[in-house]
Amino acid sequence: MHPETEQACLVPSSKKTKLCSENFEDKFSSLLESVVSIILSQLPTAEAVSTSVLSKSWKNIWTNITDLHFDDTKQRDPSDSRFTDFVERVVGDIGSPHISSFYLCSVNTFDETLLFSWLSKVLKRNLQRLVVTCNDLEIISFSSLFPSFVSLVELRLRTKSILDISAPAILPNLKFLSLEDARIFNMSSVSKNLVLNFPVLETFEASYCRCFRTDTVIIDSPLLRIFEMFKCTSEHVPNPSQVCKIRVLASKLEKITFCGDEPRKIHLSFPPSLPDAYLALSRSEWPKTFLRSFTCVTSLALVVR
Repeated sequence: MHPETEQACLVPSSKKTKLCSENFEDKFSSLLESVVSIILSQLPTAEAVSTSVLSKSWKNIWTNITDLHFDDTKQRDPSDSRFTDFVERVVGDIGSPHISSFYLCSVNTFDETLLFSWLSKVLKRNLQRLVVTCNDLEIISFSSLFPSFVSLVELRLRTKSILDISAPAILPNLKFLSLEDARIFNMSSVSKNLVLNFPVLETFEASYCRCFRTDTVIIDSPLLRIFEMFKCTSEHVPNPSQVCKIRVLASKLEKITFCGDEPRKIHLSFPPSLPDAYLALSRSEWPKTFLRSFTCVTSLALVVR
């Protein structure tokens, strides 16, 4: 037997356990708290919080995490409040001055005011990435929170949300915007136009969205590369033709995807020179005014569904 192996075998098992424990403590106790917080931020939030039971020194380290991830898709009992109680506790106790991301996926119904309380707190900490997917909430109005979205780099809303916009909407840092089932209202009393100003936006996605009380939507995004619109429509358009015009001011567009069943309610227009476009249409009869929107592209891939 090798001398080192023989020596290791002579060490009592209880002493081995103690030595391993000491080595473990030495490795992690020497790490800076900021480094530990970065490591914990990579874990699901529930797991990060559970590290508080490891030792007294770890009790509050989790409160410095910068990425919050909550998911109750495995909890199918609407009467069980453990999930919302947990989110409430974490958001209330978090100590980080800067929150990078807030991810919430829920399949259960809970009080809408709770969601607003959570978002209000994290948005005050220079939040950059917001992803909300709530399948079982009827309608959520994000209108009061919209002015707080200025720090966001990425915004994904997958819920029946309402956005009331009464002035030009400027989100100076937003690079990725994805809306599903959103209701966008033009609340301006002086203009029929809705101006969305996204100076650094690169990707715009909208599906099953509706725009209300708007003659023209102007999406001013000089760096926009990808524009996708899937089965969106408009309601209560304040012009005789009842057509909502969507003007996309983006000279760097590389991909256009459009699929809808009501082409007479939406008219798209793009810059005069674009490289490529992918266009998906339904089998309904499309007016020439709609198809003229795509005469600017160099090449056009057309799929009729």
